[in-house]
Amino acid sequence: MTRRRLDKTTFRRCSAWRILLAAGLIALILPHSARAEVRVSGTAEAVRIEARDATVADVLAALNAGLGLQFRSSAPLERRVSGTFAGSLRRVLARVLEGYDFVLKERAGTPEVVIVGAAKTGESHAVTRRGRRAD
Repeated sequence: MTRRRLDKTTFRRCSAWRILLAAGLIALILPHSARAEVRVSGTAEAVRIEARDATVADVLAALNAGLGLQFRSSAPLERRVSGTFAGSLRRVLARVLEGYDFVLKERAGTPEVVIVGAAKTGESHAVTRRGRRAD
């Protein structure tokens, strides 16, 4: 009988540790995924983005899903943004991509942004296909 009790006690201790470990892992994962949020509404002429602790990549992905924006980047897009951005797609992208050098163009009616890299300290320039600055 002692052996049987020992087995049950050991099993309970192992189960308790597994539960605590699982709870700890969930606590580490959930806050990061639950925080970031991006909502996109409108059209390319009048778009509205509501972002809360989202990466620039998250915002561009939401614009892809909502407006069909295509994007490519040779720079990491991990900078976090929060706020409401409203206006034309060109103006909103200029604000979201502040701190990056990028080109905005349209191919077959589909908007596309190419992020070349992070801008030098304090400078960022957006250039449209016609060579005009978007900001």
